[in-house]
Formats: sequence, C-alpha cells, structure tokens
Amino acid sequence: MEIFFANQPVKITVPLLTSSGVVVTDAIEASYRVINAKGEEVVPSTELVLDEGAPSVEIDIPAEANELEEGKVRAYRQVEVQFSNATHRFQVFEEYLIEAADSLVVTLNSFQTYPDALVLAAETTGLDEFMGATRRDRMAALINAHSVLSRLRYQVIDSEFMRDSQRHIRAWAPSGYVNLTTITPERFATLPDHFVRAITIAQLIEANEALDQFSIHRKRQSGLMSETIGESSMMFRSEKVLNIPVTRRSLDMLRPYLDWGVSLGRG
Repeated sequence: MEIFFANQPVKITVPLLTSSGVVVTDAIEASYRVINAKGEEVVPSTELVLDEGAPSVEIDIPAEANELEEGKVRAYRQVEVQFSNATHRFQVFEEYLIEAADSLVVTLNSFQTYPDALVLAAETTGLDEFMGATRRDRMAALINAHSVLSRLRYQVIDSEFMRDSQRHIRAWAPSGYVNLTTITPERFATLPDHFVRAITIAQLIEANEALDQFSIHRKRQSGLMSETIGESSMMFRSEKVLNIPVTRRSLDMLRPYLDWGVSLGRG
C-alpha cells in the first residue's frame, strides 16, 4: 500500500480489471469516488476520461481530499472505480494512506519529534539498526517504542525541588506518578529534564531493538534457550525471564524512575 503526505494532491493509476483479474481494454465509461476509513465520501462520484484501448486509468485526487483530521497523523483512503464496456459493468478498488510530514507528535505517539530523535541518536551509541533504517521504518519503530514504554509506571521527582520534612514537594504531580498514556503536552513540558532525556533515549533503544531482526531480547522473551546458525551456537541461561516488554538497556536507563510497587484493593 502506498503512503503519501497529507494535504497534497495524489495521482494513482488504477488497472481496469474484471473480478477474475482479466484486463478490460474496451471500457466506454468510468467514474470514481474516494472514501475514508469511516466510509464517508471525501471525493463524490466523478466522471473519468478514458483513453481508447487503455488497460488502466489515471486519477488525480485533489489535496483537500487528503486532509488529516485534528489530532491524527495518519489516515486511510479507498478509491472506488466503476467502469463498463458494451456488455458489462465492473468495479475495482485501490487504497492508500496519507500521513503528516512529521508523523511523530509529542505525547500523542512519541516523546520527541523526528528531528530531535535523529540528533539524539547521533549522540547515542549502539543504535546501528535505527540509524541504518529508512525514515518510515524509523518513525514506525519510534511509535511502537512509545507505546511500549508508556505502559510502564513511573514516579518522577525533581531533585532540585526543596524538601519539606525530608519529603519532596511534587508541585506538578501530587502523587509523583506519571501516566505517559494520558499526559498532555503542557504537563510533559514540566517534567524534569533528566527524566525526559532518559525516556527519549529509551525510546531510541526500543526503536533500535524493534528494527533488529536478530534481537536477543525478543528471542529470550519468546522462550528460546539456544540457537545454532551454521557453526555458531548461542546458549541462554535457563532461569525464567522477567516478563517485561522493554530491554535491559532501557530498564537500566529508566531504573531511577520506575515504580515496581503493587497496588492492592478490595474488589
């Protein structure tokens, strides 16, 4: 499936085929419409000009049909083409995605913008898979890393705040706990710099891990005890693996902020 930038016109070529995949070269009329993921029309039924004997038709979809809804970074479009020859009527479909030029939005699906991620990655070692990936794969991996890291529970206290009776004054979060799945951009901006740096580096580490097809972490999480490739063998320790969705390197980075407590309550 092709992906295009939002708010831009899109040109696609649609083959004129029967339901069994036979090319139709004698079409005499055709029209198309475009719908979104909700089935709503973003381009109403519009007639197409056919070239005689052509096995396909080119469609220019206007930019206004490729606008993103507020708060969205990606959206789906389906192009429905109806055409006919002297004896039959046919229908074919094409689909594509549109996305924002920078699909990473802080707190929505990332802890940092794409440019910021590249700058930080250049300053961080051990991110070869991330640095060698395509822009689209990097973004997808960063979004996945944000989702994984947001599921952990954090307790963040800024050590620069004054103490009162040996207890930190938590001016921005009375409980000290941070829920990264619901945090707003305004509140994220108040978090201590040392925590933001840790979580952004951890996001890069997890993105790199997601792009590594030989990831040892994923092999261990899946229960693999040993692996042999050619003359090379690898053995893992037999103790039970801690079922945590992030890598040890990320855990080490975030250890000062992770809350491992268990809350108990009556049902």
